[in-house]
Amino acid sequence: MGDDMTFPRHRTGHPLPGHRPRLQRPLGLLALTTLALAATGTGNADGTAQSDPTRAASLLTALPVPTVTPDQIRRRAASWQTTWHNGPVPYLSSVNPTDWFQGYRRDCSGYVSMVLGLPGPGLTTGQLAGDDITVPLAKDDLRLGDLMINPGIGADGHVVIFDHWTDETRRHYVGHDLSGSHGTRTRVLPYPYTDGYPMTPHRYRGTQPTTRPNPTTHLTLTTPTTLQHTTTRPTTPNRAPTGKTWHDLPTPPATPTTALASATSGTTTHLLALAAGRLWHVRSTGTPSTWGRWAPVDDQAGELPGTSALAVAVLDGDVHLMAVHEGRLSRTVHRAGGSWEPWQDLQTTNIPDVPATVTAVALTVLDRELHVTAVRDGALTHTRRTTEGIWQPWEDLPAPASPTGTAAFTAVASTSHHGQLHLVAVRSGTVYALQRDNATLWTTATPLHPAGAPTGVTDLATASTDGHLDVIAAGQDGPVALTRDTDGPWSPWSALPGRQEEGRVALALSAG
Repeated sequence: MGDDMTFPRHRTGHPLPGHRPRLQRPLGLLALTTLALAATGTGNADGTAQSDPTRAASLLTALPVPTVTPDQIRRRAASWQTTWHNGPVPYLSSVNPTDWFQGYRRDCSGYVSMVLGLPGPGLTTGQLAGDDITVPLAKDDLRLGDLMINPGIGADGHVVIFDHWTDETRRHYVGHDLSGSHGTRTRVLPYPYTDGYPMTPHRYRGTQPTTRPNPTTHLTLTTPTTLQHTTTRPTTPNRAPTGKTWHDLPTPPATPTTALASATSGTTTHLLALAAGRLWHVRSTGTPSTWGRWAPVDDQAGELPGTSALAVAVLDGDVHLMAVHEGRLSRTVHRAGGSWEPWQDLQTTNIPDVPATVTAVALTVLDRELHVTAVRDGALTHTRRTTEGIWQPWEDLPAPASPTGTAAFTAVASTSHHGQLHLVAVRSGTVYALQRDNATLWTTATPLHPAGAPTGVTDLATASTDGHLDVIAAGQDGPVALTRDTDGPWSPWSALPGRQEEGRVALALSAG
């Protein structure tokens, strides 16, 4: 089902284990159910809706369960943070339709009903906890799109949409809710909720897995003499590229290759290489991949002296290339079916407050926006270009203080993963990770398994494939990988098997 929130005439999929299917009522009863629901909910100051449990139980028997994916839940949850005069939807629980927003009550359960695609004006917290709508979960089973519910009557009830754990201790999580004190927002919450407020996990019965058509992860690495490429599909037990079958790619006409970047869109992968100071481009198409010939970017975009790092992303068929040169940041675009445009020096064009001294860059597309992360004077900083083509001011990202007070980040990579921007970066040879949950909420950069992590990391890459987040790092002992499920813990670091050669390794990782 798409984001138009249409409703099926019957439940789809199979019942969850332990659930006894109930006789389905016709969709025509939805209108009657919606009118009845409007009469059962009255508001409380904390953002909950009062309900009559007896009446709620009778209404649930007439309500089919629309299907929704976790990605749809996240997008819809975020939508109410920007659609009320460009800001969060404020709280107001009312049975008066003129007070509703987009056909839903402006309280916690009305908000969650909108996100799940249930009919407006929305169920109450007690109804959301009903057996026909959700099933109880264990804490460790929580994943994106699940609900934290207190089905209490009146001011005792509340519901929060679970997004993800903040770390492996599972003591805090990121949740979306609508409350009387703050309106719609995304925030970090202690489990199960603030001030010891009792809530329990539930899973909506209509939640379906997010499906993607045969995603493939492409890993390319360069050694002093070769350019090697491998792929992995989601059926591989270890989702990170394993390097079981490596293929040699033709090297760029100039040597040596010192930096790589790649982006995959559908069955096409674009690979960019910095070789002997020049930028080269090659693409592969189809499955298995058929590679074309290397072509110099500067023949069309112009020369870019002193290039040292690059990043690439594909948006609407256009290939966007960012390059660091002599401490500056420039961009060119290869239009679909066209050629490379002249370089734009972002210090002198439309992006505000461009960092003056840049040493590394990462580029990712998220919700049709370009997200640029740069290393400036050793710190991480981020900007984005909106769908209207407007660049936002740079913002420095949180990172723990260096033990020596002088260590700087030296490399950065990024990817979009379930509607979030994920970054990995290198400082003092150690890999750090952080993520952006919405327009204002960043986690602090933290080391990835510092005890067992590789040392002397010089380059790294990350990509999201079929619900898994993969990281590849080039350390002193060669390339290593780790991966994690959507909200699960990171796997241990493990060496990439297969042919590789000693010497400095540059990496490129992409998935599509």
